[in-house]
Amino acid sequence: MLLNLTNVKVILYFLVGYISFLMPIFKNRQLLILSFGVIMCFITTACNVLWALLGSLFQSWFTDHGKFINAVLSVLLIYAIYEMWK
Repeated sequence: MLLNLTNVKVILYFLVGYISFLMPIFKNRQLLILSFGVIMCFITTACNVLWALLGSLFQSWFTDHGKFINAVLSVLLIYAIYEMWK
């Protein structure tokens, strides 16, 4: 959890959450805002662990079917570009 406090994504996540949701409601309650920050840090830690676990689970599948996955992702990327520019 301590490593997440130095992660840029976590800092931006906390700033966006603070500015958008916490500051308008809890202007003078610093302890409550700090506790929400710690909760956000725990959520980010859980998400990072989940990301790593799922990545290790899918790694063998991605290795075995790499060309098919690259083809599907390429087609989806071209489709997304087409949808944005039409």
